Amino acid sequence: MARWPGKIPAGRVSDEIVHAVDLFPTLASLAGAEVPKDRPVDGVDQSGFFQGTASKSAREGILVWCADRLQAVKWRNYKVHFYRQETMVSPAVKLPVPLLLNLYTNPREEEDKPTVDSWVVGPVLKMVAAFEESVKRHPLHPHGDSGSLFGAEVRSPVRSRPTARAVALRTRSGRLRQCQRDTSAWSSARTWEGLRLAT
Repeated sequence: MARWPGKIPAGRVSDEIVHAVDLFPTLASLAGAEVPKDRPVDGVDQSGFFQGTASKSAREGILVWCADRLQAVKWRNYKVHFYRQETMVSPAVKLPVPLLLNLYTNPREEEDKPTVDSWVVGPVLKMVAAFEESVKRHPLHPHGDSGSLFGAEVRSPVRSRPTARAVALRTRSGRLRQCQRDTSAWSSARTWEGLRLAT
């Protein structure tokens, strides 16, 4: 849900895909800033979509990561699971054949209601191949490695488990307060590297 009177059209509803990693380039664009050009950023600028100048999202899908494992891929209204995992803490079991789901007809992702639209695997595998190619060109930092962010040394995790980070947020009254920020297990560390404010 987003509200920005005079900028985001009120009452608009959409089932287009916007991912949390898109917030970084979108907010940068809306603020007139640029994202770092010395590294790939997994997010895409969604400012046109939010402001109503584009009817479609700037992305068609997203890779779903759990730690360093590609758990699933969501593409348009489909989701392809490569692993089964009952809960977030239960062990992941690799599926012998990917589970294809149509989220329009099966929004609860019930395993006994797979789709027969096997052609969906084609676009999904293109997304996976594009990500793998980007990692060859721009390798991820190993765990515990230090990288440079705007001249400051930071730690760069690689799709690690969620880690709480202290972030200073300004409240409406103008006071600074500390809160915890979940750096998300399912997004690439390359994007969060640009978002981390405090470690």
